[in-house]
Amino acid sequence: MTDIKNLKAKALHADEPLRTLILSLPDEIEKSDLVSKMDVILKIIDAKKEN
Repeated sequence: MTDIKNLKAKALHADEPLRTLILSLPDEIEKSDLVSKMDVILKIIDAKKEN
């Protein structure tokens, strides 16, 4: 299990929908689950950069 409380603390300052997506994750998550979620998060970040 990976503790993502630090990531959640930083997500408080992120824009929507990233803030909601990250804050909805559990405080501890399996690495494989975190990697799959980060794929989605990175796609959202890339899409925002293009706009």
